[in-house]
Amino acid sequence: MPLSLVPPGGGGPKKKVKDITVRRMERIKQIQDLLLSGLKKTEIAQRFGISKRQVDSDIEDGRHYYQDVAMGLDQQETIGEQVTLLLKCQWLAMRDYQKFINENSKVGSLRLVAEFHTKLMALLQTTGLVREVPKKFILEDFNPFEDEEFTIEFDALILKARAKGIKIFGF
Repeated sequence: MPLSLVPPGGGGPKKKVKDITVRRMERIKQIQDLLLSGLKKTEIAQRFGISKRQVDSDIEDGRHYYQDVAMGLDQQETIGEQVTLLLKCQWLAMRDYQKFINENSKVGSLRLVAEFHTKLMALLQTTGLVREVPKKFILEDFNPFEDEEFTIEFDALILKARAKGIKIFGF
């Protein structure tokens, strides 16, 4: 069912979203872009040769149209796709870090990893999936074994690799 647009003063439905022409939708998109770029409504009206009141109407109709479109989206799927994309980009940047020999390239890769991580945390916070970012991290050596014998052998292997100059990510 299409969304009916109601004027700010109440009253009956003004027009339905499906009644907005393709040409007007293009103008609405352009007006929104111009508003975001900093132009004033009067400047936008002059550019399109329309009244300021028509610009206001286009902005309002565009807002209702995008709300209608947003309501039709599966938000969980959309958030999941964004999380997956950010994690994949972060993983690829980390893979590049491990492949690069040049230190400048390594630093660039790590910066990308940090950027993707920051964007991921921001997304998770704004969606409410994560409420706060920890203020303190405790970094410990990683040893996947609980058994004492394997723990000792694992530590010895890590020390041997370090002695040979083999870089081990995370250690």
